[in-house]
Amino acid sequence: GLPLAGAGTSEQNIALLPVSNIGFINIYPDTPPFWLSSMGISGDIDLQSCRRINCFTYGKENKNDHLFKLTGRAGSYHYSQSSASYSLQLNKQNEIYSTIEYTQSKEDYPAFKNNNSSLNSSQGSYELLQNNDFKKLAGSIAVSSFHDYFGKIKFDFVYGIQDKGSPGE
Repeated sequence: GLPLAGAGTSEQNIALLPVSNIGFINIYPDTPPFWLSSMGISGDIDLQSCRRINCFTYGKENKNDHLFKLTGRAGSYHYSQSSASYSLQLNKQNEIYSTIEYTQSKEDYPAFKNNNSSLNSSQGSYELLQNNDFKKLAGSIAVSSFHDYFGKIKFDFVYGIQDKGSPGE
C-alpha cells in the first residue's frame, strides 16, 4: 500500500530495498486485490520478502536449523553486489531470516565531447564520464511464526543507506 512514484511526499525509494530480501514479486496491472489495501487505481506491485522456503534452494525438506547463503554479482559500469543471508529455524513453527547486502556502481561510460558544437561534430574527443558513483548498504531482519489458531504472522524490518557522488560534467 505504499506509493512508489508520484508527486506526493510519501513515495518510497525502492532502490534502497535489498535485492537479496525479495523472495518473489506479484504484479497486478489493473485494479489490485482487496487484501493489498492500497486502493491503487492503476495496478500494484506486491513485493514478498524472503523466507527459508523461497530463498534457499533447500526448500522445506531441509532438516538443518542454520542455513547460510553468500552471493556475489558483477556487471558493466563497475557494478558489484555482495550479500549474505542467514536463516535460523527455531522450531517447526518459528523462523528468523536476515540478510545484509552491499552494492556499488561507478556507472562510468565513454561519451563524445565536442564542446556543444553542432556545426563541427568531428572535433572533440571521448571522455570517461561518471554518472553517480552509486553505493548502497541494505539489509533486513524478519521473523515468521505459524500457528494453528492465528495462521501465519510475518514481521520484517528492512533498512537501507544510499550514497551518491556528484554527476559528471
